[in-house]
Amino acid sequence: MQVIQYGNIYYFGFIMIGIVLTIGCVFLLRNKSRKYIHNFIFILLVSAFVLHFLKLLFEPYVSGLPQTIRKSTFENICAVSTLLFPWFYISKKKYLHDYMVVIGILSGLSAYIIPTEALGKDVYTFDVIRFYYAHLIIFLAPFLMVYFKLYRLELKRIFFIPFIFYGILAIILINEIILITIDYVEGDFNSLFDPNYRNSSFIFGPTEYFQNARWILTMFVPKFLIIPFYWPIIWLMIPAYLYICLFGFIIWLIFNGKEIKIRSKRI
Repeated sequence: MQVIQYGNIYYFGFIMIGIVLTIGCVFLLRNKSRKYIHNFIFILLVSAFVLHFLKLLFEPYVSGLPQTIRKSTFENICAVSTLLFPWFYISKKKYLHDYMVVIGILSGLSAYIIPTEALGKDVYTFDVIRFYYAHLIIFLAPFLMVYFKLYRLELKRIFFIPFIFYGILAIILINEIILITIDYVEGDFNSLFDPNYRNSSFIFGPTEYFQNARWILTMFVPKFLIIPFYWPIIWLMIPAYLYICLFGFIIWLIFNGKEIKIRSKRI
């Protein structure tokens, strides 16, 4: 069986495919009208949204119904993005677009670098292809938005993005409580606080898988918020705020660098 592992040919192969598809979309859209680009991005987002539910018709989901319906709910940050991004995109709320750009690019790239849901799985399976496609769209749609200037990320609004992120974490937490209540996941409310149990969004602390990098998040957190247990969502508020704003600033700098250079020359 040909499986995806860190550093093997398939791991880097999917990264290269993502890069090629991104470049291909840029070339495809470079001479198109704003309306065409807008519609193209919306179709991408809707395709990922539809796939989020259609996957239940394939293995490994179809044989586990109805419990596997949980896989089409707000289980994690990327699932929430897949479900909400099409409607954020057509919204006129700039703060939702800000969230799309920063969190979409960040989480989409992270999924390719750390593909936890695909590791150890056969490359030529539906679920692996679906995983990479869904996360490519999460990255690609907001990337195309700012690349083709359909949307402009403003520096002053970056500082509000973490507050939307806190709301997304609350949705994930509520979703998890509902799933436990209706017995769609194994466990109970005691296991809910276990950081290694269904905790891909770090609501209950860093998972065992990320223990070596835990200090990156906890260095800004007061000890009483993580000892003897991690306070759900609250413990993550400070590091999330700092890192989201930092990454937002980097994205703003990348897409506004030329303008900044021109202004500096004029000065």
